[in-house]
Amino acid sequence: MSKRYSSSALITAANFINIAQIGEGAKILDLGCGHGRITELLVSKVPSLDVVGVDMTRSLLEKFVVESGVNGSKLKLICADIASLPLEDNRFDVAVSSRVFQYLPDPVCGVREALRVLKPGGRLVVSIPNKLNMIKYFGYRSRLYSPFEVRDWFRNCGFYKLEYGSMCFFPSATRWKRFAAFWEIGTQIPFIKYVGGNVVVKGQKKMEQPSQETRGSQPQLN
Repeated sequence: MSKRYSSSALITAANFINIAQIGEGAKILDLGCGHGRITELLVSKVPSLDVVGVDMTRSLLEKFVVESGVNGSKLKLICADIASLPLEDNRFDVAVSSRVFQYLPDPVCGVREALRVLKPGGRLVVSIPNKLNMIKYFGYRSRLYSPFEVRDWFRNCGFYKLEYGSMCFFPSATRWKRFAAFWEIGTQIPFIKYVGGNVVVKGQKKMEQPSQETRGSQPQLN
């Protein structure tokens, strides 16, 4: 794993693993994977991940920083729009996205596509710069959103077991990684947990329910 990674990248990857419960051998979709900074961290920390990275900027994919085989991983890269995925339904255990959804014309389309390609019970975790953090708010030209707005995207698309807050309470750093990690205690403090540098929201796809016809055809017990 590269030593160049900032505290923000390390904290984001750790949150993705913990919140999405990424385990060995999981099928992962990295939405807006860029050149693979988060993907590299995920595969270095969890063995045998099967990862598909999607990004619409081909030049980034051509400079991807990790290859298949690292820590037993499998990796496939696709140049496509994350709001219109060329992927089949019910394929992935987890979908993650770091600092991409704020650029989408309609972020809900991206959430809806993630829901489609997740297996029943699969988890989506999205992180973007936080509208409620004043440093981020003045530093970004794109439209920003709060944890509550992103939560509502998930809810309106049909996700449940929602968790929402923020992370990266200390400005991103390469030298002071332990100090930055210490400040993540803010995720446990009421109100303060919503104003970190990056929103983080998790939702789970509901398990498939048997259709009315299937339920009606089942034998009745006396």
